[in-house]
Amino acid sequence: MLVTTTLMTLIMLMIWQTNLYLALAFFSIFGSIELLYFSANIYKFDQGGWLPVAFATFLGALMLIWQYVASKKYTFETDNKVSMVSLAGRLDKEIGLTRVPGMGLMYTQLVHGVPPVFDHFVENLRALHSVLVFVSVKHLPVSSVLDEERFLVRRVGDKRYRMYRAVVRYGYWDALIEHKNFESLLMASLEETIMSSACDQTLEPETVSGNGSESEETISETPLMMPSNTSQNSRERMIKHQNELIDEELAFIRRAREEGVTYMLGNSVVEASEDASLGKKIVVNGIYHGLQLIARRSRVALEIPHKRLMEVGITYII
Repeated sequence: MLVTTTLMTLIMLMIWQTNLYLALAFFSIFGSIELLYFSANIYKFDQGGWLPVAFATFLGALMLIWQYVASKKYTFETDNKVSMVSLAGRLDKEIGLTRVPGMGLMYTQLVHGVPPVFDHFVENLRALHSVLVFVSVKHLPVSSVLDEERFLVRRVGDKRYRMYRAVVRYGYWDALIEHKNFESLLMASLEETIMSSACDQTLEPETVSGNGSESEETISETPLMMPSNTSQNSRERMIKHQNELIDEELAFIRRAREEGVTYMLGNSVVEASEDASLGKKIVVNGIYHGLQLIARRSRVALEIPHKRLMEVGITYII
């Protein structure tokens, strides 16, 4: 009960933005009552009261280990993400890289940049779907997200690459969307983004790490500008040409979906480096690997159909 009161006080201060004195009054009144109960239970600690404390400590240690390794894994992905400059050069110059029919949905935790598992995938398979969407599922600290605000879609790289990013947002009361409805809603968001960004060809900014520092590198296409002295007929031809390009891109992604949607997940293995301490090796290579074996698989948690799933294996050394 004391833990509940403490957490409730934090919620009042951090989420509800309650007045500080009101939150302290709440904690003082209810906390003092619960401290009396807690002090009474202390007398029976050596008569079996230690068992729930030991059990709670054990579960808390497991959760801390999971959080520690997960944060290290995310840091590794952030530090080793593929820059848009490198990706553009590979797509433009790579010999033998094939674009196969269909749409690929690659799930990643990153909302900026290209995950390292994608570079691993391209290097080994040397093939990409004709349309590729990086999907990031984020759970927000709100009860529910409106349907019209659930998908945030933008283009990744040059338009000719047919690559996009979709951030899918859920509240803690929202149920995951069934995959057929998910594909339909994603397509609707893609089409809306393409039509709304017809005159805005700016590419997604990428943060590139180098020499221990970070710099923002933004690549952009030359926007379709019409000089002020352009005749009415020329303006109409340029607008017509732009609309034709939009229709062509919309038809391309619709055709890609009809040819089949493939879900791609990174099946990552986290290992401690060789020069890591013995304790870290036990935590990462032993305990965390054991927790992964009994944890629910990502494809089950995301409700991905297994017949259309492709898992890409990669090892992270932390």
